[in-house]
Amino acid sequence: MHVHEVSRESDGWRWAAKERVFLALSFPMFWAGIFFIGNWVAGVASPLPLLFFHAAFALSVAAFLLRPRSIFMGALVTLLGLGFWLKFVFHAATGASWVEPIGSFGETIAEWDQVLLAGGAAMLATVVPTFLTQAPAFAPADMGTSASYRRAEPWLWAAFMMGGIALLAVNLPYSFYRVGLDVGLILPFPLNAVLSFLLSYGLAFGIGCLGYWSWSAGRLSPAALLAIGFVEAALCSASTLSRLRIVLHAAALVAGWLACRKHMPISRRATAGLAALYVALFVGSIAAVSYDRLVLYAAQPEPAAQPADEPVADVASPIPDRQEAGSVSPDTAEPPVQSPASPDVSAPAAPSPSRAAEVTVPDAAIMFDQFARLFIDRWIGLESVMAVVAYQGKGFDLFVQGVMEHPSVRNDGIYERISRSTYRALPGRTFLTMSGGPAILYYTGSVAIVFLGMTALCLIGIAIERLCLRLTASPFAAAVVAVAIAYAIVQVNQPYSSFVLAVELVAASLFTYGLRRAFVMMDRRLCRA
Repeated sequence: MHVHEVSRESDGWRWAAKERVFLALSFPMFWAGIFFIGNWVAGVASPLPLLFFHAAFALSVAAFLLRPRSIFMGALVTLLGLGFWLKFVFHAATGASWVEPIGSFGETIAEWDQVLLAGGAAMLATVVPTFLTQAPAFAPADMGTSASYRRAEPWLWAAFMMGGIALLAVNLPYSFYRVGLDVGLILPFPLNAVLSFLLSYGLAFGIGCLGYWSWSAGRLSPAALLAIGFVEAALCSASTLSRLRIVLHAAALVAGWLACRKHMPISRRATAGLAALYVALFVGSIAAVSYDRLVLYAAQPEPAAQPADEPVADVASPIPDRQEAGSVSPDTAEPPVQSPASPDVSAPAAPSPSRAAEVTVPDAAIMFDQFARLFIDRWIGLESVMAVVAYQGKGFDLFVQGVMEHPSVRNDGIYERISRSTYRALPGRTFLTMSGGPAILYYTGSVAIVFLGMTALCLIGIAIERLCLRLTASPFAAAVVAVAIAYAIVQVNQPYSSFVLAVELVAASLFTYGLRRAFVMMDRRLCRA
């Protein structure tokens, strides 16, 4: 009887595995095939680059669906699919204008072939790391059995909540960290870096740690953990004027729960309540941020665009040789107001008092257009590769300069000139157009370098995710780290910024590890007493 039961379970498992393989392969390949045929008929690009691009997308998605072992890889596959495949399909079908600058890209078939090969290489690079990744073993946090933590838990939550709410509230009037807009208060370094990190990912990271530890101690339900995370995501989105924060923070926590859902079940009723809560918070925060952004943008003067008859400067020349009189040098540059860990900052110039008085209520149609574009054109990828493809000075020297570029160059950066960005420099501020990791790798002009570089970045991201999981003993905190690293790879201008973000995330994980060890030491002292 025992053997028969095992046999039935084995047969069921095999059927479930076959069904999963079929669904994982058929779903992305069906849509990729449909759009490949449509793009081929429309003559957007040559058949082989088109086939490679769509096949790379289908393989990257299918590989993750078959082996969903890493939240980082899932986030990276999703962001690359949105920034390259979905954006290409949308613009090829609708002919909509490009939101991000594309430099001197002429949209010829030869140029599109290069874009599709580079974008396809970036997506294809996720396949092998996805299959190499092993799922981490699930284990409740050691805080669950710590008597010292149980006694300190209410105080930790109270301090974290009050500190987080105070930080979010103070940022509203003083606006020392605003995404996409000129800020008000310029904080000194390193205070600006610390507070920017807390607002960008630190608060979500803290909820991931404390929430999972409290669940391990039997003090918090999984549904309550996610609800707290959703509220934090909405408040952070409103405080920083970042419509994407509510997506990134909430998605990270949900991904952390999905990774251990068998051990942390949530009832259907609670799931429905969480879904309703998130939808309400999402709609409210998006509407509020979009309204505030339109009001504030209306107060911005027109950026100083480069004249049409003025040639683009030679980007391949060394950065120090390009500095003009009065420009900022790397040795004397004051720290930018945004933390280097915040690579999604781009904005026009500072508000003009004369224009601020003329601000009117935004038109509802404009708000709806911004809301709709949020799901397509918000994601970085395709336009940046288009701009790099059109640039004639690609090579290994340009790539080295791009990798070593420091934020102190401000708006005189390499990609700012390649893309012909219209953002102008302001004292003490850095507003940039984002390029993304694949575009920076394509500075070399080699599709093979894009593939190998993205593969290396995948392995590094997986290693950081696993390290932070071991240090924090929380899959929710590790999920926040994973999403942050994936987002920093696809949305970055200078790699220095992504490097600093990775250091901050590891430092936060080391801090939580030290906190865990402190509770262990206190427990040992209690036992001896």
